[in-house]
Amino acid sequence: MEQQMNDLYREIAETINQLIPEDWEDFYFNGEVENGEGGVFFFFKPINKHGYVYCRGILKKYNVDSEIYKKR
Repeated sequence: MEQQMNDLYREIAETINQLIPEDWEDFYFNGEVENGEGGVFFFFKPINKHGYVYCRGILKKYNVDSEIYKKR
């Protein structure tokens, strides 16, 4: 079970990395799963910038099409 969780965390981290539209120096994510359902949210800190960007802010801040964002 522990290996499955580690594999899942790695997969989530790789997907998040693909969603972030610029180089970053730090990110945090929270994932929850219960009864086969769940969700993830994350924050990242762009390199040489102050403050973190919330995952929902990517669409507006970076002018990303929501359909492209949802596919990832």
